[in-house]
Amino acid sequence: MGVIRMQTMQRQPAARNSKSMPCLAAALLLGAATAASAAAPAVVTITGTVGSSGVALGSTPAYDTSAWLNQPFTLVLQPDISGVVKQSETDPAIPGLVFNYWAPANIRYSLTVGGSSLFAGTDTLFSELSTINDMLVPANIEPPEIAGIVADGTHTYDILQMRFSGIRLSCVGAGGSCADYEFGGVRFGYAWDTAVRQGLTDGNAPDLLSTAFSGGFASASFVIGLARASSGSDFVGNLLALPLVVEGVTVSAVPEPASVAMLLAGLASLGALRARRRP
Repeated sequence: MGVIRMQTMQRQPAARNSKSMPCLAAALLLGAATAASAAAPAVVTITGTVGSSGVALGSTPAYDTSAWLNQPFTLVLQPDISGVVKQSETDPAIPGLVFNYWAPANIRYSLTVGGSSLFAGTDTLFSELSTINDMLVPANIEPPEIAGIVADGTHTYDILQMRFSGIRLSCVGAGGSCADYEFGGVRFGYAWDTAVRQGLTDGNAPDLLSTAFSGGFASASFVIGLARASSGSDFVGNLLALPLVVEGVTVSAVPEPASVAMLLAGLASLGALRARRRP
């Protein structure tokens, strides 16, 4: 009988461990999900259709975008302004206007047109995230570059914009020297009429995961510009603005690497438990 009791006592810890493994795995999975929602960077996905024609801003660019026309696009933007100091400016022409911006905004981007991935990278030099909170647009001035904003002195808007221009497109220097080169960039903006919805609450950095991209209107464009490498990549001018007609804007969170590791550990624990229970 004593031997039997010892065998029973030896089995009991094993039984308790097998029961605790699901709890541990569940805790790891829950921890990963919690960490992802708390610390994950925001990813803004913009979908729509490329316009039927571009707007000429200068001479005809060498880079050809004609195959993009009327094609569906997906633009993904992931700004990272952690550690970037906010700067603010005012405009005497618009009383009460405070323009807040973070630059560089270190925007990770990708652009897909017609099902083909065209560009992907991170702009850590020429990117910016900016906001305007409660802007009353006076009459008879040029409104911000967002279609739908009414400049009549009666409408007040919250505005969020992101831009980057770090895509090198084509060399246009004589003999292929690239003394001049064309570059591409993207402008994206969203505006809320505050009489309908408050899109922003103040002038601080917006929490994109909590920002409702609804009840307002969006505008985006792909811009081709010209720069002079021989002068330290000095900006010469914009050549073309190709409208991107926005049909949807969604925001999601991508888990941080530590969260992913925790999630994988939880899945591995569940897998080990299933393997132990197999006959």
